[in-house]
Amino acid sequence: MKKEKSQSEIALNRTITELRTKYSEREKLLDEEQTENNKLNEKIEKLEEKVKDLERNKQNLPGS
Repeated sequence: MKKEKSQSEIALNRTITELRTKYSEREKLLDEEQTENNKLNEKIEKLEEKVKDLERNKQNLPGS
C-alpha cells in the first residue's frame, strides 16, 4: 500500500512539474508578445505624430 501511494505521489508530482513547465513557457511567450505589442504601439504613436506634423506643415505651405 505504501508503495502504491509513493508511485501515485510520484506520478502527481511529475504531472505538476509538467504543467508548471508548460504554463511557464506560455507565460514567457505571452510576455514576449506583450513586449512586441507595446513596441508596435509606440511606433504607431510616433508615426501618427509624424503624420500630424506633416499635415500641419502642408497647411502652412503657400498655395495649400
